[in-house]
Amino acid sequence: MIGDLRANWLLFRQQFQLYCTVANQETVPIERTVVLLLTIAGAPVALIYNSLDFGPPTEAIPQPERDLYIVLQTFHAHFAPTSNEAYTRCTLRC
Repeated sequence: MIGDLRANWLLFRQQFQLYCTVANQETVPIERTVVLLLTIAGAPVALIYNSLDFGPPTEAIPQPERDLYIVLQTFHAHFAPTSNEAYTRCTLRC
């Protein structure tokens, strides 16, 4: 994974969601869509997936790592850059 990870993730997510719409993935179990996401994204993303914390299981969502919405949110948070406010202010002033 090289380049702007956030931009790459946003583009991949858009393409994946378009594919799911075309392939009518709304009719299959959500767990299969998560597996499809990991298969299409490849080994580097699968390794990141294995290291992420998807939160504790709840009564409504017993396996958060299998919920597509939670997985997409967690990946989005992972690939979003953290902002260094002091650095940003310094670069804007200089």
